[in-house]
Amino acid sequence: MIIQNLPKRNKEILDLYFDTKKISNYNDKEFANLDRYLIVLSKFIGLSEPPDLDVRVYIMEFLKDNFGDFSKDEIEKSISLALSFRMTVHDIKHYNKLTPQWIASILNSYKTKRSKEITLLNKRIEDIPTKKEVLDSNSGEIYDYATELFQKHKHGEEYEDFGNLIYNFLNNNKLINFSKEEKEKLLKRGKKILKEKNIRKKTNEYKSIFHSITKKLALKYYFENLIKNKTNIEEVLVNLKNDNFGNSNNAM
Repeated sequence: MIIQNLPKRNKEILDLYFDTKKISNYNDKEFANLDRYLIVLSKFIGLSEPPDLDVRVYIMEFLKDNFGDFSKDEIEKSISLALSFRMTVHDIKHYNKLTPQWIASILNSYKTKRSKEITLLNKRIEDIPTKKEVLDSNSGEIYDYATELFQKHKHGEEYEDFGNLIYNFLNNNKLINFSKEEKEKLLKRGKKILKEKNIRKKTNEYKSIFHSITKKLALKYYFENLIKNKTNIEEVLVNLKNDNFGNSNNAM
């Protein structure tokens, strides 16, 4: 997987962004955990007393309104980087108060850092077609790659359809035939995932991430249907492979 192959410090920022629930979607229990963190943080940075409950509630409302795309884990990571001087912040001094301004200064610096990582990740994704060209240049490899992903799915192993290559290959060859209801269900699941990650429609990365996620969901759903019908992907590909190779030979 692309993220898995990144350096640890880059991977952690992206994992927290994509895999943790955002404040905008927190329930009462999760806000209670955030409140406890604010109390612990106050003691950790040396405040004589943590803010009163009504002030902490205001701080949490401020965070939800202005940093709803952060999770508690990301807030902890941001403050850890700032306090250890591994991230530049305009003014790290808290002046014996836990204020929204102090927290916002740290989170805005982290947000800039996070945005750079997301931009670099999108650039890596854009570069993936290089692998597609390699596979396209040797038709046999794409069949092997499709089989490899299917076997990993079948055995519960993690896998990555780089650039949605296998989904596009199967779909372009009319091997994936979903009903209108199935397509709508997959699209709803994709939207739900982006909503849970608080990736908003107006952001630049929304469209590309949405298409990528829904295609990944579709490929997994396709694999599940094959397994349900006790069919191996090799059986599906064999006729296509023979047809493609046969047409290639006839063209020579």
